[in-house]
Amino acid sequence: MENLLLDRFVLSSLVYQPISGVDQGFVYASNAPLLEGVTTVALETTAMELAKRRLSRGPMRSDFFKDRLDIETEISLFAESAEFLRSKGHIVIALDAGGTIEATAMNAVNLITGLWPMS
Repeated sequence: MENLLLDRFVLSSLVYQPISGVDQGFVYASNAPLLEGVTTVALETTAMELAKRRLSRGPMRSDFFKDRLDIETEISLFAESAEFLRSKGHIVIALDAGGTIEATAMNAVNLITGLWPMS
């Protein structure tokens, strides 16, 4: 039985670390052993929805990497990084995160339930 990991951390690393000057190949090589037998779930939403969610959180600590990106570029880089992982033979599933947080959580539960073998 393969393991399932809802993993945004490797995907995030492939997006944000190169912005700070770390070579994408190094980031991938450092994380590749963690991805063996793993399904990466990439949450996808629109720029408008992401901006709305960030505004609803109120004042937050600034992340230097997000200060360097507009939302459209950030979303694009996540899509490119997901495709990069696919090109390396990793399983990446897109999960629609455009609805409410509760709907997104239910989408994740349904995805996991559908992928996880019943014992």
